[in-house]
Amino acid sequence: MLGFKASVSNKIFSKFDAAITLCTLDLSLPREVDPENPIEAHPSDCHVFFVYNYPMTCGEELVFNPGTLACEPAEAVADSRPECAS
Repeated sequence: MLGFKASVSNKIFSKFDAAITLCTLDLSLPREVDPENPIEAHPSDCHVFFVYNYPMTCGEELVFNPGTLACEPAEAVADSRPECAS
């Protein structure tokens, strides 16, 4: 039984390690936060936004829309963030 638990544990850590490698972001923290507007788009990465000082991501298919404070398809934010439309 112990050997089975160890092999399951190893599989979990292997998947976890792979996920960390795929999701690595180079974000400098801490940064100054406006308490009146705590949700802010990342200046150069359209998939990333900040909630207070914590980076969040919309994932591969969506980009952050600062007008609606939501993750949306790239074509939906073409007017407000043209650099993210492609």
